[in-house]
Amino acid sequence: MSLFSSLLSSRSTLQTFQKGLSVAQNNVANVNTPGYVKQRLPLQAAQFDPERGIAGGVNSGPVESGRNDFLDRSIRGHQQNTGYYEQKSSLLTAIENQFDVTGQGGLNTTLNQFFQAFSSLSVSPNDPVQRNKVISSAQDLVAGFRSLTGRLDEIAGNVDQQLDQNVKQINELAGQLAKMNAAVVAGGSNDPALDASINATLEQLSNLAPVNVLQQQDGSYTVLLAGRVPLVTGAHTQSIQVESNVAGSAPGNTGAPSSVRVHSQEGVDVTQALTGGQLGALVEVRNTTLAGLRGDGNQQGSINQLAESIARRVNTLLSAGQTTDTPPQAGVPLFTYDPSQPAAIVRTLAVNPALTPDRIATANPGPPAVSNGIALQLAGLAQSTDPADQINGATYQNFFGNVIAGVGRESAAASSNQNLEKSMLSQAETLRQDTSGVNLDEEALYMLQFQRAYQATSQFIRALDDVTQQTLAIIR
Repeated sequence: MSLFSSLLSSRSTLQTFQKGLSVAQNNVANVNTPGYVKQRLPLQAAQFDPERGIAGGVNSGPVESGRNDFLDRSIRGHQQNTGYYEQKSSLLTAIENQFDVTGQGGLNTTLNQFFQAFSSLSVSPNDPVQRNKVISSAQDLVAGFRSLTGRLDEIAGNVDQQLDQNVKQINELAGQLAKMNAAVVAGGSNDPALDASINATLEQLSNLAPVNVLQQQDGSYTVLLAGRVPLVTGAHTQSIQVESNVAGSAPGNTGAPSSVRVHSQEGVDVTQALTGGQLGALVEVRNTTLAGLRGDGNQQGSINQLAESIARRVNTLLSAGQTTDTPPQAGVPLFTYDPSQPAAIVRTLAVNPALTPDRIATANPGPPAVSNGIALQLAGLAQSTDPADQINGATYQNFFGNVIAGVGRESAAASSNQNLEKSMLSQAETLRQDTSGVNLDEEALYMLQFQRAYQATSQFIRALDDVTQQTLAIIR
């Protein structure tokens, strides 16, 4: 084995240790970079055969990434669920806040005051003050229904804005990922910074929408939205769009609020398949929760159902009664609305302008005739056990209470699931950090090892240099 071959081997070893130092330093520099995982330089003993002049030393293999695909998929799954429940909890809290359950205001209080006005009228059926209170409370009731529906409409408008922003962000992230895919295929498959950017982008996408991620043999990533739309394929993207859904409405449901649909640029509808991410929560609250309250093209909505049932029943009773005048006059309906638009009852509901206080029919003509019979029936509507005074077997008060309770249960469940998913996401991120993340203490140890090895090799080269100088001196 010659001195020259030993020097060459030592130089190669120095270069290997220098590369190891660079890898460790790069890990330290990127400790806070989103999506970054530690890199490692595997060391290999070079062949050592003195008889053949092979000096040995240390070589390295290609830099290895600490990325764990299983942990990444787990985190993306929890990101998807966390985004869904965070968004849903926020929206349901806003909806829940529109229902005052304190008894100090809101539609529930207005309903009680409306029936209380008839109760007071039943005590003094000829009192003009009480008659005026009935009309005034009816106007307040109409205003209460419209106010609640208006606030729900406002929330729906905010959801629509968030949907537009969400879809825009998804399309932008898909475009960024397509460019990074192109860079990977062009030779950047071993670039740790590019790898970190790709995985950080995938996690952002997972928080926004339900996506399936597949890594191809060339290192690029394919992203499927809801398992159906190829959002990203190599360097190509397919955008998604959100729009009002006016198709498929039930006959006669004109004037109803529209729902929304999400589809690809090629027309593939994925609305029903959006079961996760912020996008899934926005669509579900918009098309299910809000539609169940204020109606849409395919359902009346519980608020419209309550308004129509009360208005129809009050009108029926008043029309069947008569005034206490002599001679008595036929009763006049208290409310007007358009029954041909069941999902727009609240929007068309009004107090009948033809009804004056003196025309409120408090008397039941019988037989036997009762001067306050109709007023008594109207006063007891809120808790009446008569099926004609109920909605699906529930009194008006219980029906509205069930509506409020339903929103509350849904909101509480979303909040609970949000906390659970956040905890599970935190655990998954901690596990990945422990497995694949950069540990500064560990990197310091690696750097120290490489430095010591580098120094030792440098000392060996100096020794070889001394031997070489002495050999040359002998030759001279």
